[in-house]
Amino acid sequence: MSSWNFMDPASKKTLLDLVRREAEGMFTLAGGDEAWARPTACDGWNAGDVIGHLVDTTETYFQSFAAVREAGEPPSAVPLADMAASCNEGATQFRGTPQRELIERCRADADKMMNIFEGLSDAEWTGLMVPHKYMGPLPACFYAIFQLVDYAVHSWDIREGIGAPHALASDAADMLVPLAFVLWQSTPAVPEGTEPFRIGV
Repeated sequence: MSSWNFMDPASKKTLLDLVRREAEGMFTLAGGDEAWARPTACDGWNAGDVIGHLVDTTETYFQSFAAVREAGEPPSAVPLADMAASCNEGATQFRGTPQRELIERCRADADKMMNIFEGLSDAEWTGLMVPHKYMGPLPACFYAIFQLVDYAVHSWDIREGIGAPHALASDAADMLVPLAFVLWQSTPAVPEGTEPFRIGV
């Protein structure tokens, strides 16, 4: 089971293999003519905006790791309540960038990010605290699982937009389950007086 728990260093190879596979699928999907300008399941975004979001997000991760490794400045903190607007601004700044240029930049960013993850020791996987733009200091392993979200879930968004079969691969979905519980605890805005409820999957 440890190879399917992203917070365990034993999961590192499994997780990074999944990220690489999903990233390659994303580049293939977004690189075609059909999807690039089509709406996606992300309201207001086409596939080009999704790639812009990945570039913006990944390059912010570089700044976060540099702040720890090289004593640089971390990204400016943004409250979780403002995350949607901030992500939208980051994604749409690349509108007008040629398709091939933006995909090549995203691919280069993905390769650089993988090199950072590969260089993490077992102790650093959970012990290196890296400042996240929206969530504050997080163990380095969270950045790897967030990359799986970036590529697997947003590929789902693109497939939904073009009417293609869009279920997540079972192994990627399995790896994301522990993160879902973390996000459910950390991100909802629950009005005062909300009664407890249950959901079934």
